[in-house]
Amino acid sequence: MATRSFRWPWTSRTRPAATEAVKQAHEHFGRLDAVVNNAGFGLFGTGFATSSAWSQPLAAYDGVREAVNAGFATMPSPDPAGVGTALLKVVDADNPPPRVFFGSLPHHVVPQVYAERLKTWQEWAELSAEAETSQG
Repeated sequence: MATRSFRWPWTSRTRPAATEAVKQAHEHFGRLDAVVNNAGFGLFGTGFATSSAWSQPLAAYDGVREAVNAGFATMPSPDPAGVGTALLKVVDADNPPPRVFFGSLPHHVVPQVYAERLKTWQEWAELSAEAETSQG
């Protein structure tokens, strides 16, 4: 399968601008297999950019911040050229994943987060099942 991709840059971070870009791409190619939106937080009303609250760091935690930052500094960071190549492999895959990480950092963090979520869901499974029964 040949790679067919095109970049539609737009400066507006609004739903109409994103919708128009997807419409143009669909009209150009006749179909879309993947859409990558790298516009940042807040697009489509996620509220990520507007719901954050920032405070001044406490000096008592300076050592902790330095240690965390030092740990991140030793981890590899994705190279934009490598991301592009990897993204095209995803787009051209016969069975592409609905979500994918670019870089290895998430693979160090996400499994533990999901293990904790699965444990919590399992602990509350009985309550979840109650939603399927009539309480009348």
